[in-house]
Amino acid sequence: MDQIFNWFRQQSLAKRWQIFLVALLAFLVVGYSLSTNTTAQPQQPSVFEPLQFETAIYVHVVGEVVRPGLYELPIGAKAADAITAAGGLTKDAQPESVNLARTLTDGEQLVVLSTSEQAVGNGKISVNQASAAELDELPGIGPALSERIIAHRDQVGGFRSIEELTEVSGIGPKLFAKIRDQLTL
Repeated sequence: MDQIFNWFRQQSLAKRWQIFLVALLAFLVVGYSLSTNTTAQPQQPSVFEPLQFETAIYVHVVGEVVRPGLYELPIGAKAADAITAAGGLTKDAQPESVNLARTLTDGEQLVVLSTSEQAVGNGKISVNQASAAELDELPGIGPALSERIIAHRDQVGGFRSIEELTEVSGIGPKLFAKIRDQLTL
């Protein structure tokens, strides 16, 4: 250590100031870098936050299932998933009353009929439950149109209103007005 002090004293005054300033600057830089590494900086919220998308749907399962109720299911869930969540079918259930492969939509009600029920309620045909043969019984609806109704129903996850039936190719205002009173959801 004495050698360092002796060497420092032998330097000119200008050189000593340069050495002092460089050492001071190095000390400040090291001190600052150590203080920023140990102090957690609060993170500013990013302007570009990732979008939050819905990841679940809610389906009301009723009828011939073990535990009817409201169930939270992942988006893309099928009717079979909702029935499984509800504990499965009862012994009186009519499995063919539900298209188990149909993709569900948020807020829909899935009805599982009993073997004593038909896809008809109050003398009306359910557009969400009726088979092609039952839809054929409606005036102006033939086999081709009933198949299009079922295909559309499966594609959109069921009708939310009877009026949505007009979205099916071949069902215009006149035909819809003719069969509307015979339909139910």
